[in-house]
Amino acid sequence: MFKSISSTVMGLLLFASIIFGVSYGGWAMYNYFAPKYAATQSLVFHHSPEYVHGKIQELQGLESRYITATPAQKAMLRSVILDEFSQYKGPLTTQLTQFYDKIRAEQGE
Repeated sequence: MFKSISSTVMGLLLFASIIFGVSYGGWAMYNYFAPKYAATQSLVFHHSPEYVHGKIQELQGLESRYITATPAQKAMLRSVILDEFSQYKGPLTTQLTQFYDKIRAEQGE
């Protein structure tokens, strides 16, 4: 009688420990792979043609706003433009590269 009760309890403990082990293993794998998966998704998004095209259009729009702005507005826009350029690491057109160099030179004055 005691042998059957102890084997039942041991079986339940073994079953519970297997369930816990599988759950912990799933959590550990998620904890390891989730940041890598998110980083890959972000990298793919930032190199997509749509993102690159949209970012270049946004920078060109900021350039046109800067050209037509008053001197007070230019001072405010300069920091926004430099921040936008610093966040974008993709290829730039020649015109945008020259504009960025001009803005950086003016920021140093």
